[in-house]
Amino acid sequence: RVAAIAAQLARELGLTSEQRETAELAALLHDVGKIAVPDSILNKPGKLTDEEFAQMRKHPELGARILKNIQSATVDAVIPGVQYHHEKWDGTGYPEGLQGDAIPFLGRLLGVADFYDALTSARAYRAAMPADDAIKLVVSGSGTHFDPAIAAAAVRLFERGALNVDAMPSEIRHI
Repeated sequence: RVAAIAAQLARELGLTSEQRETAELAALLHDVGKIAVPDSILNKPGKLTDEEFAQMRKHPELGARILKNIQSATVDAVIPGVQYHHEKWDGTGYPEGLQGDAIPFLGRLLGVADFYDALTSARAYRAAMPADDAIKLVVSGSGTHFDPAIAAAAVRLFERGALNVDAMPSEIRHI
């Protein structure tokens, strides 16, 4: 789902086909670091403790470290998305507290795609949020949590009904 949303955002933002493929692959791999997080934390039905949340916050760096072991230019290109998808435009994110354009573009793109997907998908600890409510949170986070240009692209897609994974073209949702 995150890959399909990232692909739509990349297309909306006018990225080349190669850049769109990189965004899709980065989205597919963005949470690979969670393999190092215990299932008891990943599937916990209630609120995480501070210690558990600290472990969860390590997944972007762990994912980047895992991928850096693969000798491939293609994989190297996705690492910034994996490592920085939880950074926030205002510098309050993690793992490094990067701000604005200092956050690699793929991290900013995946941040919006992952956020929207996380809200609109059911989790062990909560039901899925309606898409209307989720996009309102993207709008309210524009310029603080999210790159304003990417948030605006998400809104345009939403208004056209293109952020619904089931409504996406088959070449995008095949992932």
